[in-house]
Amino acid sequence: MPSIRATSRMWAPQRSVTSLVQRDSTGKKDEPVVVEADRTASTNDSLFFLGGRVHVTRTDLYSTSDSARVDNGTGFAQLLGSAVVRGKGKRVFTLESTVIDLFSHEQHLERVVSKGNARATGEDFDLTSDTIVMQIDSNQIQRAQAWGKKRATVLSPGRQMIADSLDILMPRQQLREVHALRGAFAESDPDSTKVRTSERDWIRGDTLFAVFDSIPPGDTTSKARIKRIIATGRAKSYQQVASNSGRIDKPAINYVRGRLITVFFDSATVQSVHVDQNAVGVYLEPTPPDTAKGAPAKDGAPRTTPAKGAPPAVPAPTKVAAPVARTGANPDGHD
Repeated sequence: MPSIRATSRMWAPQRSVTSLVQRDSTGKKDEPVVVEADRTASTNDSLFFLGGRVHVTRTDLYSTSDSARVDNGTGFAQLLGSAVVRGKGKRVFTLESTVIDLFSHEQHLERVVSKGNARATGEDFDLTSDTIVMQIDSNQIQRAQAWGKKRATVLSPGRQMIADSLDILMPRQQLREVHALRGAFAESDPDSTKVRTSERDWIRGDTLFAVFDSIPPGDTTSKARIKRIIATGRAKSYQQVASNSGRIDKPAINYVRGRLITVFFDSATVQSVHVDQNAVGVYLEPTPPDTAKGAPAKDGAPRTTPAKGAPPAVPAPTKVAAPVARTGANPDGHD
């Protein structure tokens, strides 16, 4: 009503279902957004405030939360309290957080910002942190960034990476690169066909950079396999490799330190470890079976076996002048 009420308002105090009309850039009607809530208030049929068991259904996602607000004009939506967003498409993803902001353009989701105990999961990754920002295209995650007081952690089959912040490039939601910044640590399962152990291989440094194999665009089933990982700044690497004895239950240990460490993989198996600048390392072979119980070795020197549960005796790096151990040829052809 002109001069009396400038804007229209609507209030539904009981559970209601609202269908929001969507239009594309040409003005053509698109599939509507369906909103369910215990309480619904709207202004000018554009700005909606929702409370109590909020469900939002779109063509590209489905979400639930305790409350929400939706701006139908700008394409912005905010979910509050136990918020969950599930993407739709060939490679689905789920995002959980205390607060989730959704940014859309022409009815297509482009960016998602989650704040507070955030967790994003997909077919081959599980990412947790205080804050997670995801770039979306064609209903698939293209890039994810995580940071906050709670250290960011990403899990993928057989491996884990932890750092103060993570930047993950994943075009078409397939893992390609991971950048881990500040206090970065990564661990992975060794090749079970060559080594049988309860321990994991690991690498750490001020920063870590991991590269994964490329997968053809049409392949939506293959899992990304790591190709190489680089650690810089006070870098350390602990790798378990097949021993000369041939026993897979007694692996040899290759431990190195340096300013820059590069670990090369082939079919997710460590092929070589390269160390640049300030390099120092130790290579340890397990005790041969004939000396495991204290029997004298071939040179006549007595052998002793550490007590059960005692840490292995590793010489101090400063007293070792061993060359850097290499577990195989460099697949990239560099020395």
